[in-house]
Amino acid sequence: MNSEQPWRLALIGASLGHSASPKLFADLFKASGVEGSYDLLPFQDADAFQSFLTSPDAGAFDGFNVTVPYKALCAGLCDALTPRAAAIGAVNVLLPKAGGGFVGDNTDGVGFMESIRPFLASQHERALILGRGGAAMAAAHGLQTLGIDVVHLVRDLDPSPSPQRLELRFADLKPEVVQAFLLVVQATPVGMWPNVEQCPPFLYETLGEAHLCVDLVYNPPLTAFLKKAQGQGATILNGQGMLTQQASGAWKAFQLNRLQRFGTAD
Repeated sequence: MNSEQPWRLALIGASLGHSASPKLFADLFKASGVEGSYDLLPFQDADAFQSFLTSPDAGAFDGFNVTVPYKALCAGLCDALTPRAAAIGAVNVLLPKAGGGFVGDNTDGVGFMESIRPFLASQHERALILGRGGAAMAAAHGLQTLGIDVVHLVRDLDPSPSPQRLELRFADLKPEVVQAFLLVVQATPVGMWPNVEQCPPFLYETLGEAHLCVDLVYNPPLTAFLKKAQGQGATILNGQGMLTQQASGAWKAFQLNRLQRFGTAD
């Protein structure tokens, strides 16, 4: 590749039919006045995904966004991590190095915080985060930087838990816990298109008007989780704002990386 070639970016994940990223990046290309393309690269198999990253085909791209279920896996595949990716333990942006390999970055945490910040209030001092995948870890990192206590709701406890991550099984969730945690973040793919009728197991009847409930899924805009929370009077927020903010952060990272590699971001 050279600096005169059009941009080539892509999204890597397992199921990508719902993704709004191609439209987002088409708009970012247009706003920046550059020519570029954005591909969807689905990999159902982690081995095939890893093989692709080490192949010459991967070297034809200016960078990758990464989504479910490969964000945590990518953190271990990169030659280096940015400080924020290392702190989160997951990667949603792969930045090619001039000599091969990748630097892993994470714009999910910043994107999440920018999207939720206008809705946070003094009563949101504790958060329940459903899941412990890459998106959940990014949300937790962002909230913890604000001094908000975080507990992850999971199906099974991690046999080798991180000392920085507190976990509670869905099966052990009590009404008094939900009533004490007025910020609830749904950070799993459950309810994402096309499985729009699905929702995580939760004590929805214990939610109330004081709760802020966030679903990081953006397609559909109103998930089954959010419908149930809204029915209880909770304030709700979907993942569209986080998607837009993390894409903007990723675009800035891609531009800086291309500038460092070729001396130009155009």
